[in-house]
Parts: sequence; C-alpha cells; structure tokens
Amino acid sequence: MIKKLLSLLFICSTFLAFAQQRPGSLRGTVKEAASGLPVGFATIVVKDEGDNVLRSQDADENGNYNINPLDPGSYNVEISFVGFQKIRMEGIFIKPNVPTIQNFSMREESAILDAVDVIIYEKPLITTDVKTTVTAKEIEAMAIRDIANIAVQAAGVYAADDGQAPNIRGARASATVYFIDGVKVRGSLQLPQAAIQQQEVYTGGMPAQYGDATGGIIATTTKGPSPVYFGQAEILTSSPFDAYHYNLAALTLGGPLLKKKGSNRPIIGFLLAGEFQYENDPRPANTPIFRVNPDLLDEIRRVPVRPSGIGDGVLYNAEFVTAADLEEIPARLNAQQNNIRVSGNLNVALSEQTNLGFGGRFVHSRGANTSFAQSLFNYDNFPEFINYDYAGFARITHRFKTDAEAGGKTSLIQNAFVSLQVDYTRNLRKVQDPRHQDNIFAYGHVGTFERFSTFFYALGEDESTGLFGWRSVAPQDTLIRFTPSAFNPVLAAYTDYFYRAVNENPALGNTRTFTAIRQGRGLLNGDLPQQVYGGIWGNVGAVQTGFQNGMNSQFRITGSSTFDIKSHSLIVGFEYEQRFDRFFSVSGTGLWNQMRLLQNNHINEFDFDSPMPIFDANGVFQDTILYPRLFSETDFATNAFTRRFRASQGLDERGLDFINIDEYDPSAFELSMFSADQLINLSGTRLVNYYGFDHTGRIQSGRPTIEDFFTQRNDDGTLARPIGAFAPIYIAGYIQDQFTFNDLRFNVGLRVDRFDLNQPVLRDPFLLYPANTVGDLGQGIFRNVSREGIPQNIGDDYTVYVRDYNYLNSSETPTIVGFRSGRNWYGPDGRFLPNPKDVADAGGGNVRPLFSEDPNNMQLDARSFTDYTPQVVVMPRINFNFPISDEALFFAHYDVLAQRPDPLLSIFNPINYLELEVLKNANSPIPNPNLLPQRTTDYELGFTQVLTRRSSMKISGFYREMRDMMQTVALVAAYPGTYITYANDDFSTVKGFSLEYDLRRYKNITVFANYTLQFADGTGSGPNTSLNLARTEQPNIRFILPMSFDSRHQATFRIDYRYGSGKNYNGPVWWNKRVFENAGVNFVMNANAGTPFTRRQFAFPLTQDPSGAVPVAGQINGSRLPWQYRADMRINKVFDVQWKEGGRRSNVDVYLQVLNVFDNMNVLNVYGFTGSADDDGYLTSNRARDVIAQAVSAEAYADLYRARMLNPFNFSLPRRIRLGILMTL
Repeated sequence: MIKKLLSLLFICSTFLAFAQQRPGSLRGTVKEAASGLPVGFATIVVKDEGDNVLRSQDADENGNYNINPLDPGSYNVEISFVGFQKIRMEGIFIKPNVPTIQNFSMREESAILDAVDVIIYEKPLITTDVKTTVTAKEIEAMAIRDIANIAVQAAGVYAADDGQAPNIRGARASATVYFIDGVKVRGSLQLPQAAIQQQEVYTGGMPAQYGDATGGIIATTTKGPSPVYFGQAEILTSSPFDAYHYNLAALTLGGPLLKKKGSNRPIIGFLLAGEFQYENDPRPANTPIFRVNPDLLDEIRRVPVRPSGIGDGVLYNAEFVTAADLEEIPARLNAQQNNIRVSGNLNVALSEQTNLGFGGRFVHSRGANTSFAQSLFNYDNFPEFINYDYAGFARITHRFKTDAEAGGKTSLIQNAFVSLQVDYTRNLRKVQDPRHQDNIFAYGHVGTFERFSTFFYALGEDESTGLFGWRSVAPQDTLIRFTPSAFNPVLAAYTDYFYRAVNENPALGNTRTFTAIRQGRGLLNGDLPQQVYGGIWGNVGAVQTGFQNGMNSQFRITGSSTFDIKSHSLIVGFEYEQRFDRFFSVSGTGLWNQMRLLQNNHINEFDFDSPMPIFDANGVFQDTILYPRLFSETDFATNAFTRRFRASQGLDERGLDFINIDEYDPSAFELSMFSADQLINLSGTRLVNYYGFDHTGRIQSGRPTIEDFFTQRNDDGTLARPIGAFAPIYIAGYIQDQFTFNDLRFNVGLRVDRFDLNQPVLRDPFLLYPANTVGDLGQGIFRNVSREGIPQNIGDDYTVYVRDYNYLNSSETPTIVGFRSGRNWYGPDGRFLPNPKDVADAGGGNVRPLFSEDPNNMQLDARSFTDYTPQVVVMPRINFNFPISDEALFFAHYDVLAQRPDPLLSIFNPINYLELEVLKNANSPIPNPNLLPQRTTDYELGFTQVLTRRSSMKISGFYREMRDMMQTVALVAAYPGTYITYANDDFSTVKGFSLEYDLRRYKNITVFANYTLQFADGTGSGPNTSLNLARTEQPNIRFILPMSFDSRHQATFRIDYRYGSGKNYNGPVWWNKRVFENAGVNFVMNANAGTPFTRRQFAFPLTQDPSGAVPVAGQINGSRLPWQYRADMRINKVFDVQWKEGGRRSNVDVYLQVLNVFDNMNVLNVYGFTGSADDDGYLTSNRARDVIAQAVSAEAYADLYRARMLNPFNFSLPRRIRLGILMTL
C-alpha cells in the first residue's frame, strides 16, 4: 500500500508541485473613483524594481484581476485604460503563500499629457491574514537581528530573555517549527540579516500547507535576486564599550548575471549575503564574574594538592581559596565563539512561463562549550563545539498561459501554475577537547605507571604433589613508578605531588598499589579530581570526559498546484520527507578503567593443578612452590581487546604475558581493539552510545535489522551489534480552497499527515520476552487450562499473569492472578486494578507473566520486537472572515494540528533493552520508539477595526487544547523489572485573548503594540516534569498545574520615530543644516508577567536536586517570579555620500544599537526555599552548620559557596552597546 502511495505521489509530482514556500499573487478590482463602477478590461502591468515588465493582464468585464504567480518581494504596478489617468503604485509587497489584495480607483484623464498618479504602497490597515508579518525594512530598523527575537514581537509569543526559544500561545518551545525559503529548518536558525525579505509568524489559523507543528510556524523568506547590481557592507562592534567584544562584518552582493538581448530584463540573477561574527563572551553576565587571582591559580595548577594535616593522603589547594583570592572581571574567560553565515539565491528565467530557482545557506559555529560550575578554577578546560549546517534547494515553477495569452476560448481553470521543490539539509555536530580532539585515549591520560610486583606466599600443602611449603597464591605490587604525561599536565600534577608528599612523609600513604594511590587522592589514567567541596566548583585540570559526533540529514520533496475555478482558488499539494540521524559518543576517560579490567582477565587465576616446586641442583625441595597462570579459554574467546592489543604489540595472543596497560602511551590503543559488547559494557557504565555509526565511530553502512543486532558477528566471532540511523518518514497531502459566499470569505483546507518512525518497537512495552495471552489457553502446553473461568470482559489478547512457574517443571496447572491489556490491569475476577502491585503481591512480590518456557533461560532477541505502525492524522482547517463594514472585519478559525514525537525521546536503541535485561530496572528514562503524534485543537475568533485613517485595532480570543504530549512514566510491574520511559500522557489547555494596535506612519512616528492575557495549564511543562514521581513507582498520577512558561500578561511595544529627507523633512534646522535628516530611533519593548516556580520547605545545598528530596511548600508551580521588562533601541542616521565628483552615490547608515537599554536585571530563576535569585538560604541554615565545620577551611567553603550562588543564568542579559556602519551602493 505504501509503495503504491509513494508511486502515486511521484507521478503527481510531475504535474503538481510546490513547497511550503509558495509564490504569492496579486489580485483585486479596478473601479472608477467617482462612481465606484468597475473599469472592465483595464490593463495591469507588473514590473520589477528595475522597471522591467514581468507580467501583464487585462481585468475582466467586472474589473477583477488575478496575477498569479509572483515571487515574494517588492514590485511596481501600473494600471491604464483609455479615458482614465494612469496609476503607478511603487513598492507593492507580494507575500508568499497568500494573495495580496490591492484595489485601484481610477480618475478620469486630466488635461495634462501623460499625467500619472504615483502612489507609494503602504500595508493595508486591516487584512484577512491570520499571521504577523515583519518586513525587511522593519527588521533593519530594529536593534534585534535574529529570527527568534523578531518572532517574539508577535502577540502571544513569549520568550524569557533575548535569544531564548519562544513559546507560542502556551505551547512548548519544541512545538514551534521554522522554515527558511520553504526549507524546514533543522539545526541553526542563524541567517544574515541583510538576506531576510520578511518573516511571518503563525500563532493560529494555520493554512493546510503547513503541518508537523502544534504550537506555531515561523517562516522566513530571503531576498531574491535584484534586477540591478547592488552591494552592501556592514560593520558592527561593541569593543569600544565593553569586554564582550561582539564584532560582526557583513557583505551582500546581488544583481543580474545575464540579461535578455535588447532588454534590461535579467535572465539569470543572484543574491549572496554573508556574515562573520566573533564574540568574546556570547552570554554576558548581569552579575559579578569572578576569577581566582591569576598567579594563585597558576600555582594551584602547578601544585594542585598539599599534604593532609588531618589524615592520610593530600588535600585540594582549590579548597583553601577565599574571597580575598578572587577578582571581579568584566567578562567570562575562554568563552569566545565564532560564527560564519552565508545565504544565496540564483534565479534563472527559462521562459516567461517557467522559472528555475536555486538557493541555500551555510552556517558554521565554533567556540567554547562553557559551564558556570567549571568557570572559576577550570575555564581553560572547557570543551569545544564545532557545528556545520548546510541547506540547499532547487525549485522549478511553471505558469500556464492565460486565455488571452493562449489566444483561445475561456477555460474553466484559470491562473494555474505548478512548482516543484527539492531540498536537502545536513547538520554536523561535534563536541571535543580542543587539544585532544579525536585522540580518545589522550583524554584523562595522567602518565605512565610502571608496576613492580612479587608473589604473596602462604604456608600450606600442595594437593597435587603433597609437598608442604610456601605456595605462591597471589601477585602483590611492591612499587608503582610514575612518570607524568604531557597530555594533561595539571592532572599529572595531582599524582606527581601526591608521590612527593608521600616520599616526604610516609605516614600520608604509599605508592605501592593503584588502590593506595587513589585513596590518597592521586589520579590514575582516566581519573578526574573530585569537585571542590562536593560539587560547588569544578577542580583544576578536570578535562572533557569524552568525544561526541552527530550527523543529521533531511531530504524533502514538496509540491502543489494552484489554480482558480470560477470563484474558488484551489491549492493541492503534498510533502515527502526522509531523515537520517546519526550519533556517536565515547567516554575517553572511562576507557582506561575498562582496559585495566580486560587486559589480563583470561589469566587472572592461577593453575593450582600444575605446581612448579623449586628444587636445588641436588633435587632437594627448597620449600617454595610456584604456580603458572591459568589460561581461561572462555574468557579469552570473549575478550577481543586482549587478543587485538597483544597482536598489535607483537605478542602471542595466547601467551601468558601479564600486561600493564598503564605503561603504554595513548597512541598504542584504538577503539577497534574493543568488541561492541566491551564498550557497551552491560556489567558497568556504558562507554559508548551510538546509532547510525558503529561502536568505533565509523558511519554504519546499509540498514541493519534488529535481527542483525542480535546475531551478526565479526570474523573473530564477536557480535558486531550494528544499529542503523534513525530514519523516520513523513508524508503529507493537503487541499485548500479559498472562496467567497456573499460577504463571507472562506479558507477551508484538509491536511492528512502520515508519521512513520520506521524502526522496531517492543511488541509489548511491559515484556522483554514474548508471553502468552488468554487466547493461548486451552491449547499447546496450556491445553489443560480451562478458559471457562475467564471473566467475560477479558479479551483473547490480554496478557496472563500467574502465581509461580511450578507448572513448567510439573503437571501443575498455572494459577492465574491477573490480566493486562496495554497499561490496564485486571484481577483474576476481571475487576479493574488501579495499582499493578496487587498482581505482584498475589505472585509473592513479583509479577510473573505466563511463559511457555523457563524465563531464566530466555534471552532477548528479535522476536520481542515488531515494526512501528505508521500513524495517519486527518486535520481539517477552517478559516473565515466577513466585513462588518468597510472599516471592520470579523474573523474566526478552527484548526486541528499534529506533530511527530520528539526525536530524542523516540529513537530506538536496542542497547537500552539489553541493559534493562541485565539490570532489571531503569531509573533514568529511556526513549520510547512507539510514541504517537502530538495533537492540538485550536479555536480563535475576533475582529479588526480601522480607528483612524492611519491606525487600526485587532482583538481576538483563543482557546487551544493540546493532547498526547510526551511525559515520563514508570511502567510499574514490567518484566523483568519496572523501568521509566516516555508516553503520550500529557494534556494542557490555553485560554486567552490578544489586543493589537497598529499606528502607521503619522508625521514622524509609527507604533505597533500588542497585549496578551493567557492561562496555560497542563499536566507537564516538559517531557521530564514527572520524572521524580515516576521514580517512586506510584501509579501515573496527573495534576493540572500552571506551566513553567505560563506568563499571564505579555505586552510588546514597537515604536519608530524618524525624520524624512528633502521636502519630507520636518525637523529642526541648525546652522542651515537639516541635522536630523534621514535619522531616527526605534524602540522594541517587552513586558511579561513572571512565570511559575515551586517553593521548598527548607534550605538545601545548590549541588542537590530538590525535586526528589525536599518537600514542596504549597503546590507545584504555586509561586511566581517578578515581572520582566526589556527594551532594545537602535538610533541611526543615513548619509548620502558621493565619493568623487560625477561618481556613484551611496548611502552610509551610522547607527547605535543598545540592547536592554535600561539595564534591567530580570529574574529568570530563583532558589526554591528563599525565592531569591542570589541567595538559597543554605549557609545560614542548621543543616549547613556541620558541613561547614567539617570543611578543610570553613572560610573558603562559605566564600566559594557565595560565589557559586551568584549564578548569571538566574538573571537576564545586561545592557550591551554596539556601534555599526552600513554602506549601500
């Protein structure tokens, strides 16, 4: 069926096509200004900014016209008809995806020859749009530059601070989907500001062409090629004003590459925009930032420990740093970040009806992955992130000729065009130690440890020979010689100075064994120092523990056909998307301990059946009996590491050489020496995590099956454990009809989405092994079990639970104690059980599913899994409006929305189930590969009213209901043990209304303001809200509470005040100069009510997670943060510069950008006990008294704790001032 559907869609794509980024259209009516009668057959001509004719059409007999398609952008339009004065409208803006309505009123022809009425286009005060649109001109006037911050200006969009992900009308941030030029964005949202043509924010009333989103859509359109050559250069810096050193350089070029002969009309045009950005501190602090005195910190790095005066071993010198040793600095250290952003478009006009477009963007980011906890002592060891994002598209659009162009009769279908877009996105993510990079074994390498050993002897009789003497029963280290490594000199210093301390004072410990070294706080390879005072700060030298590599790709084909049938404007389209997500991580520090455990585990024992007595030359027994090492064939066969490492060193794989891993340089090791199971390490801590890569970090070829994971072996017999990439498939089709019935304007659509996670899932999430159901009773080995006693409400597919497994080894009949269907449990009498522990209690404390074989002999295999069942969601969209008068409009919409499960919560990884089989439980949530789509039902109604000739108001009320959102759940009484995963359990409702005011340019001022009152309540603010409740293994209880992002009151003000030029200048004149000509100021101000937080009953240390141990005071999310206020400003003046006489002129825009103008210190997070953002109350509590008293330095403990409480992430960003110059040619 699926193959047929794909084939059908492929065939359709040859004549239907289009992406989310559809062209727009221009339609309206031409009337007489005096009488209001239609001007039939008037000629409408559309020209580009270079005044090249692009399209021409005659209105029908009723004066109606519809020019379709037109690429988004600015155009000039001319209307002419015999006997009427010609009209020219300049700068009319065509929006994507929707028609731009523009009516014209023509005056009778004047006596002036060739007179033309010139009109400068302005956005209509009221429109039928259900979205908020911000144009390039408006964006250029703002102080903010990025996509997310621009979106926050729309009503109902909330973000706690500059740069944070927005929540649209009470939805989670992950419910918002972003598009750039019709390409669904994965990865970075960064885009050169000069490339942005417009940005649209859909908070409701989503057209059928958009899907896979339950919160909102933020769609950005980049500028297309220009018909004339132009260039733009920009420099922006904060270096004269602060130590954050925000520096940006941008360049934009565009114009025609090839023009049509005899015409200025371009056949091929291009646009290329790029930015380079450097920031010394991309997240400045609004609190004091401290560092340890550099001389002292260098000394601590050189000598990180001192001899203990109160016991064995050494103490950390970092734990003696007091406030007197700290210095305040203006910016964080080692936090720098570089960004490169490039966006480009190429347009090819194949003919007047066919257009070919190419475009793409590239984003590269590189910088320090900072951590506040590591910033005081260990900022020089921040890991490094390296990100690359590539996106490209190819689009072909074909417009069918109109009846007039074709010279034929009027047809039923008018204004038809088709378009096809193919796009591809790739995201590369890497996190690594900037020094070691992918040299995994250098992570945590301290030095070489040379072991000197002898045997431990016990007096006794050898059973084989009967000789009595000193028997060698175990090896014993006598000395370990340490040589520091250059890979991590600070880590090496911990061990080096421990050795020195012990040499000077043997009472502090010894260096004879690895255990003694660790007990004395020395470090072995792979070890990291303990954190300062149990986690208040990271210690010096603590390096990045591992290496991560991620690779995501997305391939999409989107298409549609748009055409008119009488008064109906129809859109029919489809979308196909295939993703491939890959990830690999390895613990570089953890590998060393694993190698120690594996290096000799096949010869750890001694062969006491093969004694080697010591005789002298005369054959006299010398009272000593030695034993060789016992070679274990079983351990050797499964120990790939020891075999491969020995072979790499030229040693006999089966030899009895005792290997000391810590004597070798990191270059001696490779990940390929380990088998997959040795790195998965089911008996300990997982050392690798991977999908789409193999266990060594190489890209996994092909599409391995779940059967391959359990059975595929390498040449040496070890299991390969291949795991394929996460490859979900998304298919959608939609139809949308825009039509008018009397005064009612309808936009009615239907979208059908098909989500296929395309991966294995457990057949039953409560069972790792296939169990028997009611339908199996009375047959096979259960043929003696009667079904007559089964309650009528228990179906054949219900799983059966029994008291014990005695029936497997005897003729006993199993005793049934319960049944289960999905997550619903029933007693043996069919009664619903709210708590599955009732079934467990009936089985002696453990649930026992009905098995046909002994579960102790069962092993997890492919039989426990099946394929994910694709989910189909039907989503009607209804949007309508009607005019109450010429200056008022009523509107309403009803939407059903759906979105795929969060990928990180739904990726299938069979390693999770292997661990569950061994550990019998999972206290941390594991992804659920069988999650269902999330759904939203959205309602809105309102009206918009023209207040004056220059202003309007819009008011609307909305209600949305969100279901099937992801939340942690405990599958209590799962077999073989309870575990935590995710389920579609969360529910929320959002109620509110929005008020918008729009004042168009009146004299010098423009104002856009909005206010939203909303109530967002639900059972969870995020997928892990209920994690601690799940860990209690209680039934999955849900409470309706305010969401953590529930800002009840949200207000935005955008004010632009500026002076024009020439005759439009109305400002002051000083010294015969128009000093404020082409100058202005733009303010963007946000005010938000505080969001909820949870109070706690007593103080607790900031290193402790309170959610599971500290009782709640009041109710969860029962308290509120203070209001938040933020204002951004941009002041600019444009100079008209002529560089040389007779030469070209250019505009030079000099501007000052001030973010957080009033330097408001908004509170983003607080400590639960005090409700304060800078004091958690712990130091003055009774609970801290003993802790401080036991610290090696009470003064240092208190001072370091106070410094840590000043967490900059508890407050908003400070004021930032930047000076810029923008030159346009």
